[in-house]
Amino acid sequence: MEAWDLEAVVRAGRAMISLPQYRKLMKTYQQNANLSQSAEHAGVDRKTARKYIRGDAPPPGSEAGRPRNWKTHKDVFAQVWKDDVEPSLMANPRIKAKHLFRQLQQLHPGRFKDGMLRTFQRRVALWHEEQQALDPATRTLYFPQRREPGHELQLDWFDACGLGVSIVGKDLSHNHKICHVVLPWSNWESASVCRSESFLSLRGGLQKALTQLGGAPHSLQIDNSSTATHQLSRGNRERGFNRRFVDLLDHFGMQPRAINIGAANENGDVESSHRHLREYLDAQLTFRGHRDFESQESWQSFIDEAVIRRNAERGTAVEREKMALRALPPVLFPEFDETVAYLNKYGLARVGKHGYSIPSAAVGDALRVHVYDTHLEFYRADQVGCGDESKATQPLAVHVRLIGDSAVHIDWRHLLPELLRKPGAFARYQHRSHFFPGPVWRKAHDTLAKTLSEKRLNIEYLNLLGLALEHGKERLEALLQRLIAENRLSLDAARRELGVVDIASLTNLTKGMTTHADPNISTKDTESDSGQHVPSGTDQEEDSATLRAQLHLYDTLITPCVATIGC
Repeated sequence: MEAWDLEAVVRAGRAMISLPQYRKLMKTYQQNANLSQSAEHAGVDRKTARKYIRGDAPPPGSEAGRPRNWKTHKDVFAQVWKDDVEPSLMANPRIKAKHLFRQLQQLHPGRFKDGMLRTFQRRVALWHEEQQALDPATRTLYFPQRREPGHELQLDWFDACGLGVSIVGKDLSHNHKICHVVLPWSNWESASVCRSESFLSLRGGLQKALTQLGGAPHSLQIDNSSTATHQLSRGNRERGFNRRFVDLLDHFGMQPRAINIGAANENGDVESSHRHLREYLDAQLTFRGHRDFESQESWQSFIDEAVIRRNAERGTAVEREKMALRALPPVLFPEFDETVAYLNKYGLARVGKHGYSIPSAAVGDALRVHVYDTHLEFYRADQVGCGDESKATQPLAVHVRLIGDSAVHIDWRHLLPELLRKPGAFARYQHRSHFFPGPVWRKAHDTLAKTLSEKRLNIEYLNLLGLALEHGKERLEALLQRLIAENRLSLDAARRELGVVDIASLTNLTKGMTTHADPNISTKDTESDSGQHVPSGTDQEEDSATLRAQLHLYDTLITPCVATIGC
């Protein structure tokens, strides 16, 4: 070995061959005393075999590995450290290594490349460690705490985006968290999927854990999240507990506790459990073969089953913990918060900073909104708690709960009936992107745009969406894909495939019927003043039946979302 010699290998505690190779080499050499044959039989290089046979290298495993304490290359920052780096660190130990590195690049153009940043950051971290070792007052000591059964519960959230879970193919790469509850004495745990570190997720995760335990401990410990605490005054780091957080714990007879700011180690049990649970779920997902689930509920059920298996390994410690818990109150808090909203003239109901579409039949009505952590349910004000139980349990609309800055969530089926009446508004509608419920619809729109005017394009595309209301979105998407592939996409072609008569024919038929609306006209065949043939009474009756059937189809196309909820 040329570049790194045997001495370096021994110092690093790394053997050049494995222990089984060493044993095979030595056994074979004792039998035949042939270096080449012994090396070939053990599967090692002849030069390496010679070093072990001569005793120049220690047997594998005979020397414990030691961390390397020597430099493998020259310190490129040595010449500038004393003059340019250390003075800045001494003046402001909190300064970021990245900012110092950019300053060095400005002071010495072309000398330090961007790829040296990580090396510089390690060098700065080492400097901090050296300074801390020189000053005993800066050393941090940790004091293990004694736990008592049923005394304390710890709650925290962790990010689950890295698990790569998807719901029906939709990746949960954003707003995917797990509310994690742990009993430190036995390490019993509970986990609930949520979208944010909200009070709703806290309340839901806590109540779920207490229900599973069948009792409540003495206190709940949490970090200084704004979900549970708030700043008492501007410029003051001291924080107090939020009123509704205290009310929640009072309901269960529990005391609130918060760790010190920036001291995550004080919540060490739940923090450590985050990593263990995340690794366990990752392994179980690997064994499952795929990470896609049918619904949020099925993903939650998967987590629940995994947690049950983990809790079963804790044995009798969990039972001892449960015996020390207090009894739960007979009534729990609801899983949702309730608020009131009004449907405005734009077909949107505002809840907080966000707008949600509601079927237009409810315009102007007061709405009761049940706000869950993951979704919102909208009811008419007189719908919740009314005598008709089936009516009370059917929401007007259900939407995914929006998080973050102002935004809207529109279900195209709610507002389509009104857009069909005013198709010209679609071209520059602020929220038109919500009316492309999938890639095939965008492709269909772009295909029609190549041959149609803007006015005709809006009419045909919206009516295609209207056909999806009547015949089903999946069926229409399959039809659109076929028509696009055959290069014959149009509204008329789609209607013919579905057996729907062109509405234009209804207009002509209506005109023919109104010509004979006078009851004094004979039911026999006659001729008009212009000499044209006028249908007899029998023909007119057949045409009337056809018209009524086609008008019924048209009516169900225009107003499905007004008559039925959710579509």
